[in-house]
Amino acid sequence: MLPFLTGWARGEETTTSPPPAPSYGVKNIALFKNGGRIVSYTSQLDDHYWKASNLIDGVVFERTDPNTTNGWASRVFSAGADNFPQDIVIGFEGDKPHFIGQVVINPTTPDTAWLGRWAREIELFVSTESPDNPTHYKYVGTCKLVNKPEPQVFNFSPVEAKYLKLRIRSNWGSDRYVSLGEVEVYEAIPSTGELDQLIARLEQLLRDLKRYRDETQK
Repeated sequence: MLPFLTGWARGEETTTSPPPAPSYGVKNIALFKNGGRIVSYTSQLDDHYWKASNLIDGVVFERTDPNTTNGWASRVFSAGADNFPQDIVIGFEGDKPHFIGQVVINPTTPDTAWLGRWAREIELFVSTESPDNPTHYKYVGTCKLVNKPEPQVFNFSPVEAKYLKLRIRSNWGSDRYVSLGEVEVYEAIPSTGELDQLIARLEQLLRDLKRYRDETQK
């Protein structure tokens, strides 16, 4: 059985209590303004109102705000076809690796919750190599969203990533398409103890390298 990520909603009580507050960066590295980009996607409903890049524009749909965007939606489903999964790959600035440990997903789009089109189950994968080769991706966990218009936080053990793949497995029952509002990604910041351990390991490695150098030069 695949592991499910710890999730909780911001702004109100949920059936799952928030985990103890670990340290995460305050910079959303998936945000377009911070160098994030959509590398690829399996489909999008159109090239303007429902395009995949809306997922990282930093704007969540709000009916009273004319400047918000819809989010993303897949192409219209085909009857009798296998319409899932839908994949979206996000790259970070300069294709540089980051240690990420938190993803915030907001399902809010103009489609109200009762239509059943919002994403329900999303698998996360990361790659430190090619964004195109499926064998380069490592499974991180599965996010189970609640059908509510709110940001939902998913924490996981820090993992190195140049690319993050969201594999959307289901919606809430609609036979038309699946939609999603916004995706945020945050780096994990090691605790002081973890940093001390890492420094000690690097110092030991440096000593080993110096000893190897001295022995080979004799």
